[in-house]
Amino acid sequence: MTHVFLMAGWEMGHRSSLQSTVSMVFAFTMVCHLLAVSNVLGDNKNSLADNTTSDATKSVNDQYRRDVLPILEKYCFGCHGYGASEGNLSFDELSSGSSVAMDVMSWWSVLKNVRSDVMPPDGEDQPSDSEKHVLSDWIINRVFSLDRDAADPGPGTLRRLNRQEYRNTIRDLMGIEFDTSVEFPPDDSGDGFDNNADALSISPLLAEKYIDAARDIVDRAVPKTSLEVPVQLVDAAAFTTDIDAPAQRLVFDEAAIAIATFEISDDAEYRILIPVEINGSFNFNPARSVVQVSLDGEVLHDHEYGWTNNFVETVSVERQLNQGSHLIQFTLNPVESNEAGTDDLANDGTSVRLKLPTVRIEGPLDRSYWKKPDGYDRFFHLDAPPSDDAERLQYATDVLRRFCRRAYRRPVEESHLHRLIDVAELDAPAKDAESSSSLSFEQRIGRAMTAVLASPRFLFRVEHARTYDAETYPEVDEFSLASRLSYFLWSTMPDDQLMQLAERGALRENLAHQVNRMLRDDRSERFIKNFVGQWLQTRDVESVPIDPLVALGVRAEYEQLRDYLESTASGRREPPEDASVGHRAAYRRYREIRELRDRLNGDVRRDMADETERHFSYVLRGNRSLVELIAADYAFLNERLAKHYGVPKIEGNQIRRVQLPPESPLGGVLTQGTFLVVTSNPTRTSPVKRGLFILDNILGTPAPPAPANVPELEESAGESELSNPTLRQLLEIHRSEALCRSCHARFDPLGLAFENFTAIGTWRDNENGESIQPAGRLISGESFENVTELKKVLAGPRRNDFYRCLAERTLSYAIGRSLDFGDEVALEEIILHLEEQEGNAQALIMGVVNSSAFQRIRRPVGNITRR
Repeated sequence: MTHVFLMAGWEMGHRSSLQSTVSMVFAFTMVCHLLAVSNVLGDNKNSLADNTTSDATKSVNDQYRRDVLPILEKYCFGCHGYGASEGNLSFDELSSGSSVAMDVMSWWSVLKNVRSDVMPPDGEDQPSDSEKHVLSDWIINRVFSLDRDAADPGPGTLRRLNRQEYRNTIRDLMGIEFDTSVEFPPDDSGDGFDNNADALSISPLLAEKYIDAARDIVDRAVPKTSLEVPVQLVDAAAFTTDIDAPAQRLVFDEAAIAIATFEISDDAEYRILIPVEINGSFNFNPARSVVQVSLDGEVLHDHEYGWTNNFVETVSVERQLNQGSHLIQFTLNPVESNEAGTDDLANDGTSVRLKLPTVRIEGPLDRSYWKKPDGYDRFFHLDAPPSDDAERLQYATDVLRRFCRRAYRRPVEESHLHRLIDVAELDAPAKDAESSSSLSFEQRIGRAMTAVLASPRFLFRVEHARTYDAETYPEVDEFSLASRLSYFLWSTMPDDQLMQLAERGALRENLAHQVNRMLRDDRSERFIKNFVGQWLQTRDVESVPIDPLVALGVRAEYEQLRDYLESTASGRREPPEDASVGHRAAYRRYREIRELRDRLNGDVRRDMADETERHFSYVLRGNRSLVELIAADYAFLNERLAKHYGVPKIEGNQIRRVQLPPESPLGGVLTQGTFLVVTSNPTRTSPVKRGLFILDNILGTPAPPAPANVPELEESAGESELSNPTLRQLLEIHRSEALCRSCHARFDPLGLAFENFTAIGTWRDNENGESIQPAGRLISGESFENVTELKKVLAGPRRNDFYRCLAERTLSYAIGRSLDFGDEVALEEIILHLEEQEGNAQALIMGVVNSSAFQRIRRPVGNITRR
């Protein structure tokens, strides 16, 4: 089916009309749709087929009544049975149907709440570990119908390269930079990640942009000939002048000389191209000047110019030059005007200027000196195409085979190569659309490469199983595995080593070694930036709006001081020499507050993002315990960030590991500026946002959505007897509403623990004149007195919740799709491996890579023939 699009693209090579463009976009979109349909491997996630037969249903129901119902009656029916349905969950209803296992999502919610100790609530009788095991086993094995010995890898997903992946792949494949942030629209996100296949849709507009990008990239990257004349550039910055003025722009009303030298290594004939560029101001200026260009004293150009805007003409000469230094000179001789009033016009802010150029020296022009263009060996493995027609055809086939293997991330079939050869039209007298010259061999190959870069095989990650024989969930083939690895850890195409192992069928047996190699490679920084940037939102810290003065409660004081200083110093804020003591004190305070205003600047925000990414990198590459992401006795700081946090004796701009004093509340990602800033409101901290963030991204137990028409927190201030209540006091009033109490009990204690940190990440002891009280008790029962103790709880008793949450996030990022109940077995495998390795970071990566979701694929629905 990909041939449909390719043929449409090739057709466009013959016709550049609007009709052919529309045809190609239509063909592209249709092919993508057809590919998606054919590649989705069993979207009916198990379909709970095992529960549809009467015998299976009876077995599930019998086990439920025998083993599970007594546990639920003992611990849960007080709130969720005998007619009660708190949280809209009723076990009466779940038990009343023909099959208790039909409401899968409700049972999934039960599993997550019991596993994380959210239910039964703190203070109620708690099930034993063995009772929890009985309940979870029944849900996973019987309700979800999951087989631990043959875990379902989940639905197949046809993943388009997102902007980051496309840019990195083009860099590694073509050897050039292509700015996807400018050329392509932003990618959507799914479940927090922009590599989620469900969010990576493709529109006709994006299809057109891919086609344009393919042409542009090939035009820039693929050489158009096997040999080219050597080129030397003399940059404008190399010129020096005899006047006190910028060398790059000489004004017409002042005589000037600008010179630059260049070196010649061989006695030969050269072509020298010297642009003469005149730039006039927007409004007319009467100045005129004679511009003279000379080479080694020989005048090459002598012409009078006047006002014009962006006028350029190029002086081009061919000269025999000898080895050694040579001199290029621009001479500017103003022409006096006899017209009345020109002096007034010349002094009205207008101008005419000579912009010094970049001079191009081509040569030696003798072809014996010519060389292969830059990047030639990347695409063409011979020095020049063969002259024999048969050999030339074979060489073209070999070139495209090598290119397609890298671009498609797998070997390409011969029939596909034949079609690409047709696109290249090696035997046709094709003409360049913009000139009458015949296309070179390299240009013809470039046409075929354009079709490759616009093909769904390049733009999408099409995966195949190693074999579609007996297994229900076969392993992906080694080329698909290589792509999964490289886009997971490097956000780019597989390198030669991965491809060579895949070709030999030896990648799986060398998987651990390859993962270690890839994590040591600098390209793994892309994983760190992309994963952490979205999981912990370091991407957002530079742009989230915060007003430091309002957030710190000093905006009114700042404005009063500013107005006072302006009114008492005749518009000056600097105090005069005879200023009073009070005036000087006001000025000092004004400067202190102004410094606060500027503390959360762009440099500090970038440092915050770097701090979080460096911390994650240190834990990952050092294979340290993952709990150090939550609680650590060190931080990554430079002088600027240390000053912001109040950490003394740190100097220099380089962010580095710093050992923290024992009493420091810092250490771990939750006390870093990234978390503290992105979870704040523009004018204050937000315990609700901070608590929800931890539930979502650290504990993996997100709260349900807020009900409709919930009042804003500030509206609770009217119900307080205090004139200026703290956020803790406002939340206490807010929780008094029955509608809000159950949810806020989950996230308020978490968020309030961080109230000592302001909206800009600095420390404070008081709010509105009252001492901050960070102590709290989690819904799972653990108490803490301050943020340091909370971090110990999260890294200790709640450690497994963090392991599971991070495993869910990492697996979702790695396989490019949202997780559901069918992934419970894969997650169990990862967490078991993580616990066996004492929570070391690289055990998480290996657990994800070895999981069934990463290693396997569903069998196709129906008969699909691989072509």
